[in-house]
Amino acid sequence: MKKYILLGIFLWSLNSCSSDGDGEDIPTTTETVITKNILNLFAGGPTGGDSPTVYFNLETGLEVPPSEAGTKNWDISFKRTDIRLNGGVSGPGNAGAFIIDDQDYEAIETAPDGNYIKDGDGPDDSSGIGVANGLAFTNWFTYSAETHTVVPNNQVYIIRTANNKYAKLQILSYYSESSPPISASYTFKYALQPGGSKIFK
Repeated sequence: MKKYILLGIFLWSLNSCSSDGDGEDIPTTTETVITKNILNLFAGGPTGGDSPTVYFNLETGLEVPPSEAGTKNWDISFKRTDIRLNGGVSGPGNAGAFIIDDQDYEAIETAPDGNYIKDGDGPDDSSGIGVANGLAFTNWFTYSAETHTVVPNNQVYIIRTANNKYAKLQILSYYSESSPPISASYTFKYALQPGGSKIFK
């Protein structure tokens, strides 16, 4: 009898529920974590020109066509230094971010409980170069006036995706490794829990 009780507890722990941040309980499981290293994702164009927006799905690891910008098929978008999440003022999804400063990426094994910031509820720009205010990613970098370069801050973003999965993401570079380097060529890494739980290990 005991083994059936223990099995029931185990299955309950794997198929528990979590809140999506809007009060709705969502079934979750803990599955094998998806890890990706994205190199030189270009999201730029001439300064002052009409730069493209690149929409990206964290679960598939693929770009999403701009025609799907009004759907929940993307989680994060890039347009030069402007990074948006599919939630709040930026999209119909439930995406938000929790920012962790000065902590080793690998040491973060679970997504924290707490207030996940949606676009529109974020901070004001402190870069001095006029990026969008109110985004969860508004202050993801420091701008060097001496070298005129964008340097990612030592931050890990815990992201609740458009469809209520959890990922940890760190931006590593804003420039390509080519010579000369090309700006708005993002290199970043992330790990996503496809089962909906908050466990990254």
